[in-house]
Amino acid sequence: MNLVFVGNSKVSKGGSSSNTASLPDQFARDKGFEKRAQLYAAKAYSRQADKSGKYIDLKKVFFIAISNCNLFPDKLDYISSHTIRDEKTNEHDLKDFQFVFIELPKFPKNKEEQLESIVDRWLFFFSATRKAVVL
Repeated sequence: MNLVFVGNSKVSKGGSSSNTASLPDQFARDKGFEKRAQLYAAKAYSRQADKSGKYIDLKKVFFIAISNCNLFPDKLDYISSHTIRDEKTNEHDLKDFQFVFIELPKFPKNKEEQLESIVDRWLFFFSATRKAVVL
């Protein structure tokens, strides 16, 4: 599995051939971010290929973006997950790409007693950090 993380911090790339993390020093609110997300995922996928042509060994790529702004203003949920689907049948045949976008301004929990899961706790932390630090 390849993981591609995108955030607002400058962190060097790391990981092995089965786990890659990339945190470019770019803001998610930039125009064209959705296209850049797909490009980063495609690059992570294509970097796995070697000259042997063993495409069966390519690992799934998860692209995870935590954003300080609303990327999808028409969506109500703060977490959205995107995959490649057949437009007619909605079947999920192409399973090697998944994009998860977390929009911190939409995260509704602002008190510690509201937190129900580990994801809630991390998003609460990121939200508090976002408010404390002006980027």
